[in-house]
Order: sequence, then C-alpha cells, then structure tokens
Amino acid sequence: MKSLRDAIPPKPKLIAIISFSFTLFFTVMVCVPTDLYLHNPSNFIVGWKFFITPLIVVALIGIVMLSIVLVLLWNKMLFMGIVSLLLFGLLVTLARFIYGTFFTLYSYLYPVVAVLVILWILLIRLFNDEAVDVVLLVG
Repeated sequence: MKSLRDAIPPKPKLIAIISFSFTLFFTVMVCVPTDLYLHNPSNFIVGWKFFITPLIVVALIGIVMLSIVLVLLWNKMLFMGIVSLLLFGLLVTLARFIYGTFFTLYSYLYPVVAVLVILWILLIRLFNDEAVDVVLLVG
C-alpha cells in the first residue's frame, strides 16, 4: 500500500494536472455560457447574477473531480478509476431522476462512461507510467 506522500504526484505534475483541470472546466462551465449570455442578453429572462454562482460552483466541483481522476490515473489505480467513473454515472443518474436535470445528456451517459472505462484500461495498459502525460498533452 502506498503512503499518502507516494500517492501524490511530484509538484510539477500536480501543477500540470490542476491547471489542466482548471482551464478545461473554467472554459467550458464559466466562459462559454457567460460569453453566450453577454452576446445575447436580450434573449435571456434572468440576469448574469442569477446564473454565474451555480456555474462557478459546478466548475469548482468539476476541477476537483477531474484532478482526483488524473491523480488516480497517475497512480495507475485501475479499479479505483473504474469505480470513480461508475460513481460519476450514478451521480448523473441521481441528478436526472431526483432533480429532473440532464434530460438530453442522459441518453448518451452510459455509452460515454463505457468508452471512458475502456480508455482508462487502455491508457494504463499501453502507456504505463506516461498515461497521465498522454491525457495532459492530448487535452
């Protein structure tokens, strides 16, 4: 069993993981919807103060979750990575049925999770130590 010190990547790798997670989720979850709103403010009923806080909260949750997944990939934890992806699918399923969200996304959820699980296995098997580098460079 690895100690906590061995489970955390070295500082340059950890900074790369966190910056990749931040740029991906901040761009997708905050910048794109805000840009859409700012270019079409008359088409929206609510103001930007209403939706900016939930967007930032969802982006922060995504940053943390993607960072955890990439650290698991760096540690080559096959089982924990698959479990985390299946838990992601379960959380989206719960949000779909409890909160009534993700109506269009839900039909694509399980094929996407299955592809991610297969990619996870292939990354660890093919690129053993460089799996997280491949994800960071392709992303």
